[in-house]
Amino acid sequence: PLAARPLDPVLAIVRERLGVILARARALAAAGEHEAAELDLREILASDPDHADARSDLGCVLWQRSEHDLALVSWRQALAVDPDHLDATVNLASALLASQRAAEAADFCRDVLSRTPWADEVLGMLRQAERALRYAGLPAA
Repeated sequence: PLAARPLDPVLAIVRERLGVILARARALAAAGEHEAAELDLREILASDPDHADARSDLGCVLWQRSEHDLALVSWRQALAVDPDHLDATVNLASALLASQRAAEAADFCRDVLSRTPWADEVLGMLRQAERALRYAGLPAA
């Protein structure tokens, strides 16, 4: 990955360029220009497939475009690269809850909390998932 050789000046320039593209993609997404944001994010991923921020942001763009299954895949890919990526973690858990997948959300949150017990946002989502399971008459654990 690009981060493997931080002293290489060419890689430093590439990383800086990718940072500029990421900032533009985020601005485009915030302005509702999801297709343009997706193009920028995919450009980053073509250069650096292990760019967890771009994968996570792509998940957000896909979710906004109602491509929910692809968004879930993108967040999972971000977490495969960086298991502690907070945005991807929160977005995946929230999306699972929004998709009526409370059991999967609860299992995911428990897994995250077993590694990072300080993740307060994830603990809150676990509680939401457990409430949803209880409401549905299913076991919460």
